[in-house]
Amino acid sequence: MLSAKGRDYKTTVAFEVSNQCSIRFGAAKLKIKVQFHPATKGRVDLDGKLKSLLDALQFSGLFDDDANVDDLHIVRCEPVKGGRVTVIIEEITND
Repeated sequence: MLSAKGRDYKTTVAFEVSNQCSIRFGAAKLKIKVQFHPATKGRVDLDGKLKSLLDALQFSGLFDDDANVDDLHIVRCEPVKGGRVTVIIEEITND
């Protein structure tokens, strides 16, 4: 069962996706780069944050299933006030 905080996060991500991205990837194979800017210099569990983020992006309808992510890159960046996450998604083509 997802906590209230987790549900709020998924809703916030879905709202941001709907405002910032008109593309939907469906069942395409994907390459994703994530830049995490934590709110503080304290310890951050990147893999936990990543799982929540991918689940929220899937919930938003950006892609059908996070199992379609074949190339995944995570970078911990400098802290910024309030924290920030930047996500870059590309479809993997067979060119």
